[in-house]
Parts: sequence; structure tokens; C-alpha cells
Amino acid sequence: ANRRFPRFAPATVLAATVSAALGRKGQARRLLERAWELSPHPEFADAYARLEDNEEPKARLKRFEQLERLQPKHALTHVVMAELAMAAGEWKTAKHHLDDALERDPTAGVYRLYADFERASGGGNEKARSWLAKTLDAQPDDCWVCEDSGEVLPEWQLYGPTGRFDSVQWH
Repeated sequence: ANRRFPRFAPATVLAATVSAALGRKGQARRLLERAWELSPHPEFADAYARLEDNEEPKARLKRFEQLERLQPKHALTHVVMAELAMAAGEWKTAKHHLDDALERDPTAGVYRLYADFERASGGGNEKARSWLAKTLDAQPDDCWVCEDSGEVLPEWQLYGPTGRFDSVQWH
């Protein structure tokens, strides 16, 4: 499935997870990088992070620069890089990426992340509340949704809650 549809996150993540479990981390990394280059997806970023155990936040931020080079203008790239920069305490870098994400795709998730940034970086609760207020009117983030029922699911499933095959889509 990964060879035919490398943009399909569940197949690519499974292929990368199996490759890593078999000691082929390089192959797993290449699968995820290729998929990210084609179409960034949060599950690719999560799987990419799991390739290295016990990695320091600054080292992870540095490693993820490869994904940034592959899709430098995609909003999700900036969201991921902002999260990693915040974890590493790199506030200036985090703000740069948050501003870029906000400019490209101002979703509710970006506003929530900006609120987290304000609280963590010392901006204060008032600024955080102002960012959270903007989530009410913002477009929702993409997620796994059953086309039949409209139910939001935490992960992709072969059959949707209604029992129909291939009714769960990312949008």
C-alpha cells in the first residue's frame, strides 16, 4: 500500500514502523521523508520523532530540519517546527514558525499552539486567552472523519463507525 499510495499516512507509518523494528532506520527515515515531501501529515511527523529514542529536544529540532527543507512553505511544517522549538526552549525560533503557520493556514490548532507559546515563553495568560478566543472562529484542523456519520475519529480505520469500508477520510 505504501508503494502505491505513499501519501496515505496509515500505510506509510506502518511501513516505516516495521522497517525501524527490523533495524532499518535509514529505510524508515527515507519512507517518511518521501511521504512528507509529497504531502505533510502529522502522523508522518510523529513516526519520524519515534525513530530516535531518548532524543534531546534540541537534537530533535535539528533532525527535523530535514523535513523543513523538504516542505519549507507548508503550514504543517511550521507547526511541527514550532512545537519542537518550544520543547527545546528556542522561543525566537518557535515564534518565527508560529507566525509562518498563522500566515499560511490559520487553523484553530495554530491559535491553540500560539496560546501555549505565550504561556510557556512568559507572554502571560492574558495574551494566551486572546489567542484561544480566536479558535472559536478559526477553521478546524484536518482530522480523520467518517464520511457517512461525520464522526471525528482519533485514528484511521478500515471500516467507519457505520460499518462501510473506506468511509474514513482525512479532511
